[in-house]
Amino acid sequence: MSTFYTYTSAELQGKGSLISTHLNQLSQKTPYVFHLPSDYSGSVYFVLETIRNANQVYDSASPKNFLTPIIFPIYQTVDMVKSDYIVSFVLANGDNRFVIYSNTAIDGTKVYLRATGNINLVIEQTSLAGKPWNTVVEKWDEYSLLWGV
Repeated sequence: MSTFYTYTSAELQGKGSLISTHLNQLSQKTPYVFHLPSDYSGSVYFVLETIRNANQVYDSASPKNFLTPIIFPIYQTVDMVKSDYIVSFVLANGDNRFVIYSNTAIDGTKVYLRATGNINLVIEQTSLAGKPWNTVVEKWDEYSLLWGV
């Protein structure tokens, strides 16, 4: 059974919220589906960003949260920009979804969630924990029913 974590548009505005506001971490080898419905007519962006140091930059001590995770747009997201420290999406009007799957846990106290526009976020922690990514992809048709894709 999937577990859902909801972040309101108020939590995502401005400096945003840490993932740990509702979810301690993104567990290793667990697909997380990010649901971002948008009915906003202008440009809407969603960002996951590693926290910066006291000087507001990334340095050698900054965790590279997005170096190795697989980030897979599954529905509607328009463009993705990714570095070791940040992932950003341009969202289309409608229901946007993408999956994050990591071989290592991502500490929720080290990643901010931010968005423009009046959108909410639901993170779905799927029941597929422990499955290797190639198994998830091979059984995409079966799993997509669970994800509502």
